Amino acid sequence: METERIQADEELLRIHHLAELGELYSGIAHELRQPLSVISNAIYYLKMTLPEADKTTKEYLDMISDEARDAGVIISGFLELTRTRSPERQGAVVSSLIDRALKKFDLPENVKLKKDIPADIPPIFADPGQIVQVFYNIVNNAIQAMSEGESGELGINVKSKEKEGKAMVEVSFSDTGVGISKENTKKLFEPLFTTKARGIGLGLSICKNLVEANEGELEVQSEVGKGTTVTVSLSG
Repeated sequence: METERIQADEELLRIHHLAELGELYSGIAHELRQPLSVISNAIYYLKMTLPEADKTTKEYLDMISDEARDAGVIISGFLELTRTRSPERQGAVVSSLIDRALKKFDLPENVKLKKDIPADIPPIFADPGQIVQVFYNIVNNAIQAMSEGESGELGINVKSKEKEGKAMVEVSFSDTGVGISKENTKKLFEPLFTTKARGIGLGLSICKNLVEANEGELEVQSEVGKGTTVTVSLSG
């Protein structure tokens, strides 16, 4: 009981912390969007008016364009974190949602995809768009964790189970990347925490919020040097 109480207190603290930061995130995002839009439009204009620019100039224009796009993703992450809408839950086929998320990627040549999705998996009851976003973020993290290795494997395994008399569908994403230490695993759902050299920690905070809004659970298991498994459990 004591452990459950501590976990409940920690979850309440996390939710309270998110609420306090929400207004700040939203304000920062809106302030940054305007200058970022000007930069993006200026780069587009320069590319159109300088078709004969030398190689170095083109490389720098592409570099600025890429950085502006990355900044836009971060800003969108801020807004997503503070605007988690109420889910519009409906019956959905997990394999289709996984395919929708995977279509957003061109998997690197060094990453092999291995799927194990039985044909008899029952539908889940969740917001399809939100769950696709969750799967996308998890796969993106997995690919980034394997980006520096010579080769890697992304495993997606789906199975049905029963928990407390309730039918559930469990979707596990496993990578053979660098892994995460036990100390950092405990911090993964804290806003702004990240183990990446670049970027800020919004992905898993968003994922956890969306999964819980759909009355599901999200768990992470990881070992340094061996990889990470993120498991999403959703009701059928």
